[in-house]
Amino acid sequence: MAAASDPATAGPGAGRYVYGFARAGEVQGIAEEGVGDPAAAVDVVSHEGICALVSDVAPGPVQADRSNLDAHSRVLQAAFQQFPVLPVRFGVVFPGEVELRSVLEQHGEELERLLGDLGDQSEVRLTVYYDEEAVLQEIVTEDRQIASLSEKTRAVSGDAGYFERIRLGELVAQAMGRKRAEDEARILARLRPLAAAVESQAELPEAVVLRASFLVEAGKLDEFGAAVDELSQRLEGRARVKVVGPLPPYSFADVRLPVPEGA
Repeated sequence: MAAASDPATAGPGAGRYVYGFARAGEVQGIAEEGVGDPAAAVDVVSHEGICALVSDVAPGPVQADRSNLDAHSRVLQAAFQQFPVLPVRFGVVFPGEVELRSVLEQHGEELERLLGDLGDQSEVRLTVYYDEEAVLQEIVTEDRQIASLSEKTRAVSGDAGYFERIRLGELVAQAMGRKRAEDEARILARLRPLAAAVESQAELPEAVVLRASFLVEAGKLDEFGAAVDELSQRLEGRARVKVVGPLPPYSFADVRLPVPEGA
């Protein structure tokens, strides 16, 4: 079990980098090294039943480089595999434990409520990418106007087909937008009933059908995974599915706590 941190044992002038919050009685040892160079061991700062997972860092902003981002993620993932955790966004540093303990004291009930709300739920991230050539072929096959205009533009060159090419591009973009909306709706209709909550990204590149995070109970992870496999097989040849998770509930842990200026 990770030892509760003592202000006297923190490094001289060290800031306290916060990874997330958990119930103090559930926290076990976390072997992963924390952010910073050199990396520091992860310990806890506790107040009554709530604790913060922390490590020492130099005061000031933490560099958002690959090493630190990976360390932040590894610590949270290691914690999440052992006990429920509320993840905190990357880069939150408190100047000392006095300030951090004050937050735990003032917001302990809110943190306890959030931990109870999330329970044993995980975040699963899903991204669906079109095979653009395959989908464009679908569009040409299904739409006579696009097929005819496509043939016409191929038969002419240079300025002769300028306006036809513009019109063809507009029609293809509209058809692609309709397909994306239809495919997104079908995917969400299949997966939404298996999730407690869903967060979808609205602005997406043209080739991306869906990018969403699903909050899934532990007891439904296998069923959710089977549904994703089924969708992947159904979309084979025209789209590919990328799944990341289960993860700590980054998108659903709405931890709104006061942090120091510049954190």
